[in-house]
Amino acid sequence: MQDNQITRLIWTNKMLEDYVDICVSEIYAGDCPRTHFNKVGWKNVINKFSEKINKEFCYKQLKNNWDSLKKD
Repeated sequence: MQDNQITRLIWTNKMLEDYVDICVSEIYAGDCPRTHFNKVGWKNVINKFSEKINKEFCYKQLKNNWDSLKKD
C-alpha cells in the first residue's frame, strides 16, 4: 500500500457518538451554515475528533461519514 492511500475507517459506536457530539457543537458554533461545514468547521471537527480519539483523521474520512449520516 502506498503512503498516500487512506485506509478504510471502521467506526465503533463510541467513535460515532463522539463524532456526532463534535459535529453538533460545531453546528451550534455557527460553522455549518447550511448542509455542510465551512472550512473553519471542518478544521475544528478534524482537530477535535483526532484529539478525542488520539488518532489522526483526514477530511475525506470524516466527510464520507458526514454524508453517510445525512442519508440515514
